[in-house]
Amino acid sequence: MSLVDGFLLFVLFSGPPTFRVRDSDASLYGEIDIAIVVQLLVWALAGVWVAYRLYRLNAIRTFTISKAHLIAVVLIVLLGCSTFVSLAPPLTAVKVYQMAVEFLFTWLFVERYGYEKTLTRIFWASAILCIAIAIGALVAPEFVSDISETGSFRLRGGIAGTNSVSAFALILLIALYRRRAALFGAMAFLFLVILQFLALTRASWLGLAAVFVIAAIKKPQIRGLKWVYASMLFGVIALLAGGLGQINKFRDPDSVYDLSDRLGLWTYMSDAVLSQSPWFGLGYTAATRQLGLEFHPDLGSGHSIFFDVFIGGGIISLIVFLLIFCALSIYVAKLLRSTDNAYCFAACGLFIYVLIMGSVGESIDTGPFGFTFWVLISLLPLLVNKVATEAGLARSNKSFVRVRRRRQLRPDFGGMSSPNF
Repeated sequence: MSLVDGFLLFVLFSGPPTFRVRDSDASLYGEIDIAIVVQLLVWALAGVWVAYRLYRLNAIRTFTISKAHLIAVVLIVLLGCSTFVSLAPPLTAVKVYQMAVEFLFTWLFVERYGYEKTLTRIFWASAILCIAIAIGALVAPEFVSDISETGSFRLRGGIAGTNSVSAFALILLIALYRRRAALFGAMAFLFLVILQFLALTRASWLGLAAVFVIAAIKKPQIRGLKWVYASMLFGVIALLAGGLGQINKFRDPDSVYDLSDRLGLWTYMSDAVLSQSPWFGLGYTAATRQLGLEFHPDLGSGHSIFFDVFIGGGIISLIVFLLIFCALSIYVAKLLRSTDNAYCFAACGLFIYVLIMGSVGESIDTGPFGFTFWVLISLLPLLVNKVATEAGLARSNKSFVRVRRRRQLRPDFGGMSSPNF
């Protein structure tokens, strides 16, 4: 892998980080600082990389274009059209450009380097960000932390969202890591016990629990399967011993019923878009940013990838977005049913987490979560094709063996033609 390709994957996966706290309404008014300039330069470089690789596309002998790819193109075009009705057109245009670059970059990267290197690089990128967040919690806690509704400390990340990068790192660690057990245990402790717990994100816990349950039922060929069993057993014991009461000291249990005021936010934004522009929305990101600030100063986003698309691109974009998840869900079902390969389970685990966590948070434009979403659009069809090809070869080999055995069992008539029975 070239140095430029690896560097671009890391910076696009990470955001890239801005290393500062920015007001939610700054992007609406087009405020630009040095961090924004650096980000624009990085995304411009990524756009040049994509253009060059598309120009050299004939160097790739075979490449995958699935239904998910085609639907994704339609989604990006529709969200791009929302720029013309956007509450902040420049912001929408930049976000749609970033999604287009991520979609093409991840597709070309997966086709160029394959699923193994792609998942491995995502693991190490997640692990590096987790280590950076842990160091930040020690040397500059005010930069990576926040306060929960009960006044408790929350490790939000600053550099990148703690919940997603630690979950991605943990899923890929369990599925793919095959080195020293001591290092495996140390990283698992960092990702799960420290980062996941201190993030205090209940949807992230639910997403990881779903992945662990599927791993326990499916029993894929992964090294961390025993660790999954141990974690599930520890979690059950902790809940029975009063662990839920301890968690309620850090997070308000009543906030579960309205999803931390998300239900009110979604109702407010839905009323606005349905009354003003129901079919084409009010501009991706711009609409949720402005309407969120109107509803509550601390809720300057849609807090759901589905509402981000609906409010920004309208009903048509939401339908297309749901079709993407339907296509990806079919791929995941095929993989879980037909193989126990570690890489296939890793990709399925990432999708399950993205689906659950994305329903109540994160976004698909930038950052680790968005980058992983676009990776899955190219990764899952490639894995399905691989499994189908291997299954076809296996059937062909069995047929060949049967034919060969029949020929070996034929009587030898010393070069004469066999008698006519």
